[in-house]
Amino acid sequence: MSGPIDLGRRSLFRGQYKPSESMLLPPWALDQEHFLDLCTRCGDCVSACPENILTPGSGGFPTTDFTKNECTFCSDCVSACPTGALLNSESNAPWHQAPTINDQCLAQKGVVCRSCEEACEPEAINFLTKHIRGVAAPTINNDLCNGCGACISICPNDALTIQPLSTIKNKATPNFQNNQNRSSSE
Repeated sequence: MSGPIDLGRRSLFRGQYKPSESMLLPPWALDQEHFLDLCTRCGDCVSACPENILTPGSGGFPTTDFTKNECTFCSDCVSACPTGALLNSESNAPWHQAPTINDQCLAQKGVVCRSCEEACEPEAINFLTKHIRGVAAPTINNDLCNGCGACISICPNDALTIQPLSTIKNKATPNFQNNQNRSSSE
C-alpha cells in the first residue's frame, strides 16, 4: 500500500461521515449538523457562485475557498439550494467565521504590509502601534468581521486563514490579537 488508510472515506461509505469541525460551510448555512442532514451534495450552490469560492469539499459537501476570491453576499448560492440547507434570513448571519493571522505575516517579520487592512471593508483588521521590529502589528476585531474573506487572497504570504468563530474565540497568537471587543486603550 502506498499510504495511510483514510478513515474518513470509510465512514462516508458506511453513512457515518462527519467532516472536521473546521469545515468552512457556504454562506447562510445552517449549523453544521443540520446542514449535513439537509445538503444532498448536488453542487447547485457551487455552480451558482459567481465568485467561484464554493468548491466540492470532503465527502462532496460544498466548502469555501477564499484563496480565489471573496464573498460578495449575492446569495445566489441560497437561491440555488433546493433543500434549505442554506437559508438567508435576518436571524441567520451569512458567516460564523473570522480570519486568524499566523507567523508568516510580513509585519511580524518586520516588513511593512497592510494588504489585509486595505482589503477589509468593515475595517475589522487594524494595525496598532504595538511595534514588531518597528512595524505596526495587525489585530482582528471579530465583532466587526463579516467573514467575507477579502483579506485571504490578497495576502502575499498566505498568512491569514478563515476559521469558524467557535474555534478562535478567546484565542490570541503571541504577536497578534483576535479581539472580541476593541478597547479604548488601543
